Amino acid sequence: MPGKFFVAVSATMERNGRILIGKRSSKKKFGPGIWEIPSGRIEQGENPRKGLIREMKEELGVDIIHAQEYFSYLIQQPPLTEEIIVICFICKIPDNQVPRKSSEHDELKWVTPDEFITKYASFPSQQEEIRHYLMIKQRLQDA
Repeated sequence: MPGKFFVAVSATMERNGRILIGKRSSKKKFGPGIWEIPSGRIEQGENPRKGLIREMKEELGVDIIHAQEYFSYLIQQPPLTEEIIVICFICKIPDNQVPRKSSEHDELKWVTPDEFITKYASFPSQQEEIRHYLMIKQRLQDA
């Protein structure tokens, strides 16, 4: 039986050396209570950047004013009948906008990337995503 295949986008939102994370809703079927980088599935035929802008407006009520793709990966969701390609973006939002909670997340926080990796229960794939983010930031500083 063939499984399902999706494309998702992930928004590593930066502000003052911190990134935005959300605690997945306790009502979620998969990974309730896990901390994550805001993300969402794009629609069939939708451009990934446009899907990112739409998802962040729907989930957090914010406008993406800059988005740079930096990493992608494949995940398989139990019971391995769904595969998702995740395209990761470094994002900026206007300074005057405050992300709001939605039904997707019970809590939102701005944390350092190191704090996300070491102090918050999260998906291994997203920890790897942030490790790539840190490598890119380091390369830009060294250049």
